[in-house]
Amino acid sequence: MKRRWVQITLVVFLLIMIVPTTGYATENVSGGEAALASGSNYPGLHLTHVQEVSITEAVYGSKLSKSGIIGSMDKERAPLTMLLEKEAAIASGNIEMAKSIQTRFYERQIELQTMLDAGVVPNQPPVDNSPDSNSDPQPGSLSESVSIKPATKKKKEVSALSNNILTLGSSYDISFPQDYMAIFDFTSGQAGNYKFFTGPYGGNGALNDTVLYLYADGNFTQLIGLNDDAGGSSFSELNVTLPAATTVYLILAGYNNGAVNARLSSSFTTLPVDLASYLDVNLPTGSTQLAKFTPPVYGTYTFSTSYYGANSVSGANDTVLYLYSDASLTNLIAYNDDFTGTFSQITTNLIPGRNYYLKMQAFNGGSVYSRLSGVQTTTSFTVLSPDTVLPISRPTAVPEFIQFTPTVSGTYKFKSSPYNGTGPANDTILELYDSLTLATPLQSNNNANGTLFSQLHQALTGGTNYYLVLKEAQGGATYANLTAEAINPLPTVTSINGPGTVAYAANGSYELFAYGATDQASGVAAVKFETWTSQNGQDDLVVHEGIHQGNGTWKAVIPYNQHLNEVGTYLTNVYVHTNGGTQTMVGTLQTRVKTQGLFEYYYYANGLLNYIQLPNGQRLVYEYDLNGNLLRIRLQHP
Repeated sequence: MKRRWVQITLVVFLLIMIVPTTGYATENVSGGEAALASGSNYPGLHLTHVQEVSITEAVYGSKLSKSGIIGSMDKERAPLTMLLEKEAAIASGNIEMAKSIQTRFYERQIELQTMLDAGVVPNQPPVDNSPDSNSDPQPGSLSESVSIKPATKKKKEVSALSNNILTLGSSYDISFPQDYMAIFDFTSGQAGNYKFFTGPYGGNGALNDTVLYLYADGNFTQLIGLNDDAGGSSFSELNVTLPAATTVYLILAGYNNGAVNARLSSSFTTLPVDLASYLDVNLPTGSTQLAKFTPPVYGTYTFSTSYYGANSVSGANDTVLYLYSDASLTNLIAYNDDFTGTFSQITTNLIPGRNYYLKMQAFNGGSVYSRLSGVQTTTSFTVLSPDTVLPISRPTAVPEFIQFTPTVSGTYKFKSSPYNGTGPANDTILELYDSLTLATPLQSNNNANGTLFSQLHQALTGGTNYYLVLKEAQGGATYANLTAEAINPLPTVTSINGPGTVAYAANGSYELFAYGATDQASGVAAVKFETWTSQNGQDDLVVHEGIHQGNGTWKAVIPYNQHLNEVGTYLTNVYVHTNGGTQTMVGTLQTRVKTQGLFEYYYYANGLLNYIQLPNGQRLVYEYDLNGNLLRIRLQHP
């Protein structure tokens, strides 16, 4: 439990470093591009004096200073600088640069989240723990220093016509003095999740301590949501799920009725839709499409955007794709902006039966008019070589697929261990397969030797491809080394060879060879050539000892007189014997022994004559019934 709280603290701290608290609302970091759209002054903004209306759950009181936390954040300004650079690039019309900056930003965010999930503490500036360094309350929470005081003023009548209309996806730069508030009517389009949030005036202005209230009624008695400080900054954010065609009332005010100088934005996210193969998406400015995808099997999957309706006449759409491992969209595991033109594509490994969530937006908060597709592609395997270390770092719920091809047959040990030898414990599961489909494992291991790491022992055949899956047991980030080691390799030869066909000679013989005989465990003691003829079974079986010729080459001499001077087919099984007392058959040779100018007799295994080979190439073939009685003899031409 203590370790979990430490991780939560680190996540909050690093997200505070990433969230641009000196100028950007949370939306900028969480993937919403609406906040970065160019703002404009609200036309004909109507302001309401605080004495004209009383609202329930109004926020008053004193707050702790932010100087400490802002000071510590100034020591690490890279994420903030990147977002400021992006805003400047958009303002100057350099969209290509803005996209490049955004891509680097999210790649870094995924990297940091992977390390945190694995229990790794990234380098970070020291935290000032003095009392004035505490951050403001998180979204939806209230600190002890913030009190909720019921309103005591008498409510005056406020005409609905005096309220302002808030348009989805628009960003308005709003400035008004203390003791005033701005009231907005907002009507939802389709059912889904709506976000209302404030940020720096003009996109890069100073901090402003705002408060957002959302009511279900124009009398401001049915409070839906209230937020003061969001994402570690003094700006505000409200997230609410609304039915279709529902009118709500949003109030923008300063904390303690202070002055407001901020940007007000809104965005929309659909409810998750199951992605079977594709979705054609048509959404207005400031909207986000959510899709849920559940892979049926292990594999590499590709998610991409393309022309709406698969028709190029619909035109290109500048899309952005995000892939998350959780329904709350907190664990970003992949991101892409431009892959093919302005369309997006994400390719990653997925775990079967787990829900993944895709977020599809238009760059910079534009409208969405595109097709979203998901398909399983060719599985991507990382190659693991024997006696080498493969460091693996994968985001939450992303497995690593590995291919291993042993050079020699034998028993191999696969083991996960701390990343780069010094990483924290990672609760891995290791699975071994003999098929590309990754359907049924040969074996699997979770915790080995009293640790959270994994270990497998398996007899493998040299030259055969095997496949492994390494993942975190709880679906978290995979952060470990993987090794493969031969612990009991079988002896091998590079090749065996014989003459193929030889002419019989009285008191003669022929030679067989085994090349490159090796045994990594204990060394080669002998190579033996077990030989017999095809006639009358193995009545003439003889084991011929090989003679070492040097450099792993062994030769055996096969005399005819040790095999009843028979002609026909000689069969030889070649065995390598080790100093450790084991023997392994490494192959079989066939040699045809014939006599020039004479008949050659070939027999079945049961001793019956099969055929007689004549000198002119013809054969006399003997045919029998099921009881072994001779039926006929026929002449077979070559």
